[in-house]
Amino acid sequence: AVLLGAQQQQPEQEDNQQQQQQRQQQQQQRSQAPGGAQEAAVPCTVFVRGIALDITSQELQARFDRFGPVKACRPVVDRTTGKPKGTAFIEFKTPEAAAAAAAAGIRAREGKGPDVTVKGVKLNVDLALTQDDARRLGQEGLAAGSKGLGGKFDRRNLYLAKEGFIEEGSAQWQAMSENDRRKRKRAAEEKKTKLKSPNFVVSTTRLVVRNIPLAWDEAKLKRVFIQGVKERATKEKPHIKQVKILRDSERTDPAGNANGRSRGFGFVEFNEHSHALAALRQLNNNPTAFGSSERRPIVEFAVDDVKVLRMREDRITKLKQKQQQGGVADGARHQRQLEDGQQSVQQDNQQPEQQQRPKQQHGKQQVQQQPNGVEQQPQQLTKRQLKRRKEKEKRSAKMQKHQQAAAQSGQQHEKQLKGKSVAAGQQGKTKKLKGAVAATAATGNSRSGGTQQEATSRRAA
Repeated sequence: AVLLGAQQQQPEQEDNQQQQQQRQQQQQQRSQAPGGAQEAAVPCTVFVRGIALDITSQELQARFDRFGPVKACRPVVDRTTGKPKGTAFIEFKTPEAAAAAAAAGIRAREGKGPDVTVKGVKLNVDLALTQDDARRLGQEGLAAGSKGLGGKFDRRNLYLAKEGFIEEGSAQWQAMSENDRRKRKRAAEEKKTKLKSPNFVVSTTRLVVRNIPLAWDEAKLKRVFIQGVKERATKEKPHIKQVKILRDSERTDPAGNANGRSRGFGFVEFNEHSHALAALRQLNNNPTAFGSSERRPIVEFAVDDVKVLRMREDRITKLKQKQQQGGVADGARHQRQLEDGQQSVQQDNQQPEQQQRPKQQHGKQQVQQQPNGVEQQPQQLTKRQLKRRKEKEKRSAKMQKHQQAAAQSGQQHEKQLKGKSVAAGQQGKTKKLKGAVAATAATGNSRSGGTQQEATSRRAA
């Protein structure tokens, strides 16, 4: 039984050893191709950027079939909006085909070969990276740019100079009007000339817009660009920092703008780069954006002068410092006004008789005598103190007027009362006189009657 058990255990151990060897081989394969079975296809895959929105996956696959047989074409789609982001992964059946496509993209960037284009739109082609490698490369690039090591980090944002570019002879180029073609050629020449100097950089948030309708104002242009971002990313809330339309002050505007007629040229600056990029890709060469297919929007990232940007930043910082200093000064000034107001109230309560004294005229300077008889220098008064003094004088003058009016009304009332009393006394005196006269007249009549009776009686006797 022991021998049989040992014989049965031997094949089981051999099977376990074989399984362990298979697992080790799989782990080694995975370590050679990090990320598992899905990432093993990375050497056969390329990453493509700058794809126009109207390019289908079939057209993209047909273009890359020139480098070798394509196994799959997977455009990158925004999860929230369901719309393409303008990038894609193209998987070839052989690593040699992917390497050939990536080499063509590198030669095009270095100017040593033709561009990889679809419908006249230039594409950027690179070998696909794993998530870890992409994350590590991004961190190294940011570190090099922040530390100023001068690596491959693009400080001038030159990769954005090709955004919005349309190749001559393409379908989009043929659909343009002749006027738009001339404008695009002239704009490309100006941009190329500027970027030859290291003092010019490509802005990441500021867009230059051509072919703006002459009747539009800044508010209309802002609404169109916000709507363009929302059409591409429905859940985004873009914020525009500044909108400016260049105008000719010598020509009158039919809409009545005081700054002059529009030149059809302007700038739109966003707060975030992603919103500016979405607006550019949605509105550039869009036949319905400006309401006319003959004047399509020409939207590109603006090329700015570093010196002008520094002057602008210095001006903004100085303005902020002045505002901060002004806020502190206003607070101190307000505190002084409160203290002066409290002191004036206390003085008015302690010395109310000073309000009745005549004040000196506004603007005159007082000369005080010191105890030793030397005249003191005239005191310089500020505008605020003069204004406060003038207000006090007005208040005191007003109170004096009220007091004088009250005194005059009291005197008039007393005169009226005296007049009434005098009239009443005169009326009483006249009544008394009349009564006395009547009484004297009656006594006189009675006396005259008595004397006549006595005389008659005497005569009879």
